Amino acid sequence: ADAAAGFAATAAAGLSEMEKRDPLSPNCIVSNHVLETEMGQVTAKMDALAAAGRDVPLELETRRTLLEARMNNLIALVQAGKITEDGYLAMLKTSTEGDKKLAVWLRSVGRTAEAAQVLQRVRLMREEQEAAAAAMTATAS
Repeated sequence: ADAAAGFAATAAAGLSEMEKRDPLSPNCIVSNHVLETEMGQVTAKMDALAAAGRDVPLELETRRTLLEARMNNLIALVQAGKITEDGYLAMLKTSTEGDKKLAVWLRSVGRTAEAAQVLQRVRLMREEQEAAAAAMTATAS
């Protein structure tokens, strides 16, 4: 048990209290691709519930609103020139590394479902980074 506690403490190093408390919060998302993907998933769930004549839970509506706000904020920062393409890619890289640590910590404390969702976010951010690198290479040649 001491080894597991030590591992969890090591994995938690550098993680914010907010990340540990609510790792799936839209505030933990810096990737437009992740935001778009999650918005699509939430909207699909809401649409399916509505089509089945069921009430949409408030938490789903709230999550969609928070995701929209986060996405709009990111777009506004880019449009205002406060985030450059290089700055955005650096944010993605930092967030990818942080989310990998977060997933390890979540798994070490038995929160495996959340760890899996965070790893999905990592995969999406990697895809976004690879697409950006390919676009930069294509533009350069």
